[in-house]
Amino acid sequence: PISNWWGGSHAIKKQKLQLKYAEYERDDTGELLMIKMQKAWNDVDDAYKQILIARKSIEQATENLKLNEDYYKAGTTSMSDLLDAQSMFQQSRDTYVDAYSQYQMKKLEYLLATGQLDNPASLMIASSKSELAVSLLVQLRNRALDAYSELTRISL
Repeated sequence: PISNWWGGSHAIKKQKLQLKYAEYERDDTGELLMIKMQKAWNDVDDAYKQILIARKSIEQATENLKLNEDYYKAGTTSMSDLLDAQSMFQQSRDTYVDAYSQYQMKKLEYLLATGQLDNPASLMIASSKSELAVSLLVQLRNRALDAYSELTRISL
């Protein structure tokens, strides 16, 4: 009977330790979730700031393009300068599309991290769409740059 008493006391102590361990695990997991959600929000915020920067870049490139078009019509600048301005304008638009795509991805990741995304598969679909859009833009930009290179080789 005495040895059985020791076994019961040991089992109770073991269960108390397991309970304490489970509580620590729960607290750690909760803290990790909070960190993950905060990181996801920071990523969304950073991606939005990149969109704002890209918009400002488009505004500046648009103004630069208008000025170069006017200068070219007036005969005070070369075709090469005008084509450079058009290339800068296109690159700024490409940067905006990329920034917007990243913003949408980060927003979905945030919704997933906070449990607000009903269908996690939509994250993968959005990722694929984003990659496809960026790939298409890169191809279009490369073709435009090839055309620009060809135009600069032509003597006027």
